[in-house]
Amino acid sequence: MIALYLFIALCCAALAFGIKQRWASVLAVLAFLSTQLGLNFYAWGHLNQNDSIYFSFDALGFIFTSVLSIISLPVFYNSYRMLEHQTGEWADKRKASLYTAALIILVAVLTSVYFADNYGILWVLIEVSTISLAALIYFYRTKLALEATWKYIFLSSIGISLVLISLLFLNVAMHRESGASLHISAVLENAKNLDPLWLKVAFALMVTGLSTKMGVFPFHTVGIDATMVAPHPVNVLMSTALKNAGFVAVFRLYQAVMETSIAEWASHVLLLVGLISIALAATQTQRTQNLNRMLGYSGLEHVGLALVGLSLGQIGFYAAVFHLVLHSFAKAGLFLQMGQVNRIYDHHFPEKNAAYFHSNPIGSLVVLLGYIGIMALPPSGLFSTELMIFSQLAAQKQWWVLVLVLFLMTIVLLTLGRQVMNMLYGIKAQIKTDVAVVKVDALEIIAQITILGLMIYIGFNPPVFLVDLLNQACVR
Repeated sequence: MIALYLFIALCCAALAFGIKQRWASVLAVLAFLSTQLGLNFYAWGHLNQNDSIYFSFDALGFIFTSVLSIISLPVFYNSYRMLEHQTGEWADKRKASLYTAALIILVAVLTSVYFADNYGILWVLIEVSTISLAALIYFYRTKLALEATWKYIFLSSIGISLVLISLLFLNVAMHRESGASLHISAVLENAKNLDPLWLKVAFALMVTGLSTKMGVFPFHTVGIDATMVAPHPVNVLMSTALKNAGFVAVFRLYQAVMETSIAEWASHVLLLVGLISIALAATQTQRTQNLNRMLGYSGLEHVGLALVGLSLGQIGFYAAVFHLVLHSFAKAGLFLQMGQVNRIYDHHFPEKNAAYFHSNPIGSLVVLLGYIGIMALPPSGLFSTELMIFSQLAAQKQWWVLVLVLFLMTIVLLTLGRQVMNMLYGIKAQIKTDVAVVKVDALEIIAQITILGLMIYIGFNPPVFLVDLLNQACVR
C-alpha cells in the first residue's frame, strides 16, 4: 500500500510540476489529499500489520500520520491562497507549480517515515525530505532565502551523514545475530543481544544527526533560520511534521536501547539534550524581535521537553508522544495565522506590526489562543502533558531538573508573551490606510480555530481510541 501511495504522490507532483497550470496543481493536490486520507483509513484497518518488507502500520506511525493528514488540509489551502497573493493570480506558474510539487513530495515522504520499518529506508526518506524542503525554503528567491536554503542543505547533509554512520555502527552492534538486519522490528527483537559499546555510539550519532529534523541541540539553528524566510504553510510542516519525523526515528531506536544495559546512559543523553535545548530557547528568545524566529525557539523548547519526558520511563513515553501531538496542532494554528499577518504587513517584527487587533480582530483572537496553546496555559491541552512530565520528575525526585525546567519555560513564556501582546495591542503601528481593516478568509479562520480547538479538547478529554493508540505506541 505504501508503494502505491508513493507512486500516486509522485504522479501528482509530476502533474503539478509538468503542466504548470493552476488547474493541474489544484487537481494534483485534490488527488493527493484523497490518497493521503485513504492511506490513513487503510492504516487504521490494518494496524500492527506489515506492508511489504520495509513498512509497518503501527500505532506510533498511525498517530503522527493522522496529525499530518489533519494539518495538511489547511496547509494546502493556505498555500493556494498564498500563491494567489504572492504570484498575482498564479502569474508565475513555474514558481507555483514547483512549490506545489515539492509540498506534495514532502508530505508523502514524512508519512512514509512514520511507517518505515527499516532504518535504511528511513534514512533515504529523510534525505528526500531535505531536498524537497530546500525547494520550499527558497520559494521567495531572496538573498536571505538563498542563505537559509544553503545553510539548511549543508547542516542537514552533515546530520544525515551522521545518521548513516550511526546505522553502520548499529549494524556492527548486531553482528552477534546471524541473519540480523536493519529492520526496526528486528533490532527491537534482538535488543538484548546488541553490543553495548557500538550501540552507544550508534545512538549518540543518531540523536546528533536527527537534531536537524527534531530542531533540538546541537543542530537546532538550521530549522529556526529557515522559518524566517520560508512560506508560512511550509513553516507549519517544519515546526510539526518534520520534528515529529525526527522524534519517531529516535524513539524507535530508544525503545530498543531501553531493553539493554545502556538504558540509563541513553536516558541521561536525552535528558541532557532536552535541558540544553530548553535553556537555548530561553536565552535566544530574548535576543530576537522576529516572531517567526521566536516561534521556532518555542518548538526547540517543546521538543526538548518531549526528550526530557522520554528519559523518564513508560509514563514519560506516553506524555512525550501526546505532547508532540498537541504541540503540532497548537503550532499549526498559530503559524497559519502568522501567514495572514505576513499578507497584511509583509514582516514579522512586533514593533512594526503592532495594533494587529485593530487590523484583524478575529485573527488577533486566534493569535492569542495560539499563544495560550503553545505556552501550555489552561485551557491549553499542552497543560495536561506538561503536568504529566512535571509530576513524573517529582515522583522520581529529580527536583533540580524540575525547578530548572520550570524556570527556563517561565522565561520563554514571559518573553514571547511580551512580544505577542505588543503585536496585538501596541501603539507603535504604522498602519497603512488600505490595511486598517482587513477582510479575512473565513475558511482560513475556521481551520485555525478548529485545529486549536482540537488541541484543547483532546488534551483534556482524549478519546478512548487515542489513549489506546498512545499506550500501544509506548509499549511496542
